[in-house]
Amino acid sequence: MSKPGDHRKERSRPSILAIALAIFLQNGFSGTSMSAVSSALGGSKGTLWGHFPSKLHLFFAVIAKEVSCFDAALSALSVEGAALEEIVRNVGRVWLGCVVADDSLRLQRIILGLADRIPEFAELCLESGRGRVERVLETYLHPAVQAGLLRDCDTRRAARQFLGLCQANSYSSRILNAEQAPDQPTRDGDVDEAVDAFMRAFGRDAPSLSAPASG
Repeated sequence: MSKPGDHRKERSRPSILAIALAIFLQNGFSGTSMSAVSSALGGSKGTLWGHFPSKLHLFFAVIAKEVSCFDAALSALSVEGAALEEIVRNVGRVWLGCVVADDSLRLQRIILGLADRIPEFAELCLESGRGRVERVLETYLHPAVQAGLLRDCDTRRAARQFLGLCQANSYSSRILNAEQAPDQPTRDGDVDEAVDAFMRAFGRDAPSLSAPASG
């Protein structure tokens, strides 16, 4: 049976993460302190430390909360009876919409700034974000290979390559803050091109990349 204090602690967690997100986005990782977050919460440091033993733990919790948008959006997809291309297209739209969003990019820039100092943290963030979308996509690609809809391939690698194709046109400029966020029609066009390239490479009639050229 949960103690009353446990309920209060759990109820306060979403507000802690929301406030911490705003402070991290404004000040970056190095410019954010646990004291600043605690002050913004209007509580004691003990309350914050009771949830998160360090600033790094707090930041990862913020990341995990933000990438949960993938789970919600992917769970909302209607895949029953859908063609493989349509399933892949819908996953691609979820991925690109999340990965080039303003707050998402600002968090990714912070993570990149930590990558040299804490590479294992950057790897953990990558796995919790892109990794989970790859795993979802792989659950659709693997049966498609078995059904003969796709050529035999490493489905996890194929999923990763598809996500890379989706962000090929806009991501590099966006992560460097060199252009504005693409609108919905532009993102949809990028994903449509990615689906076309993906099916040409991995579709049933696509040549095996390991097969020697004839002639």
